Amino acid sequence: MLLLFKPLHYTHTHACMQTPVAGVLSWKVKAGDIVTEGQLLGEVVNIEDPFAVRTPLYARTGGLIFGLLSHKLAIPGKIVIKVAGDTPLPWRTGNLLTSR
Repeated sequence: MLLLFKPLHYTHTHACMQTPVAGVLSWKVKAGDIVTEGQLLGEVVNIEDPFAVRTPLYARTGGLIFGLLSHKLAIPGKIVIKVAGDTPLPWRTGNLLTSR
């Protein structure tokens, strides 16, 4: 078996991304992709005006996409994507099962 990427240690290193607005998700990545910090992961399309400017979702950290919302409807504040990297993130402290 050939590993195409190095194993990741997930303690304090994964970022949960929330959407700031409601709409339909349009992903630019898929589960299993490796992304860099600041990379465009997807966009939220306004339901009421599909021709309005889309809201971009950028990676808060580089790493592996391991969690992706399966349905396309985005609700403000809901976690829609998770990225696991190998760099500890300063906002990831305490109980990691409930922290964002």
